[in-house]
Amino acid sequence: MRNFHFLILIVLIVGCQSSKNMLSAEWVKPNYSSRTFAKLAVIVVSKDYEIRQEAEKAIAHNLTKNGQNAVKGTSFLPLNSSESDWKPESVAQKLKQNQIDGALVVGLVNTRDRQVYKQGEDIVYPSGYVRVGRNIYRTYGQVQTPGYYTHEKEYIIESNLYDLEQSSTNKKDALVWTGQSSVGSYPSLRQASNSYGKRLVRHLMENNSILLTNSQ
Repeated sequence: MRNFHFLILIVLIVGCQSSKNMLSAEWVKPNYSSRTFAKLAVIVVSKDYEIRQEAEKAIAHNLTKNGQNAVKGTSFLPLNSSESDWKPESVAQKLKQNQIDGALVVGLVNTRDRQVYKQGEDIVYPSGYVRVGRNIYRTYGQVQTPGYYTHEKEYIIESNLYDLEQSSTNKKDALVWTGQSSVGSYPSLRQASNSYGKRLVRHLMENNSILLTNSQ
């Protein structure tokens, strides 16, 4: 979970795919008309505060770049937040106090192992010398190491968008969109968060039935 291996954040195959097929599952509330949020909170649910910081920062940054007024959940649910602070009624109160009318909540829902094939590498090595006229040149040989299979963790991420004008107390009524995807291993938490954040926001922005920006 450390590498987000997230974000929390990643409800989508975040590899080299387009935003159109990044989700393995998606639901939009029937007859929901997208609108402009005055202030959209990005809340990453994780016991690891570093994951929360990186994921929320990446998603909020990409929302802001696309004209959406976004705030990070860590601004009102900081490191020292207690378990009671995370109770639905407490979170709802904090959202109201901060005049937040929408919330994008991202969390890890499952992990699974997957088998990945690693291509062999080409190795060049010095093999001797050859004389050409009065000059001597070093020669090189090349071999390829065999490919192999390795096991990696795959993380199933779920993102939920709540429109608090639909309901400020009932999560079921306020839920207007949910998406789920898988995220593989990344060299760093920051890389995973940035990749997920870009693709998630792009998907939400490209589908006008989900999210409009303040610039529209």
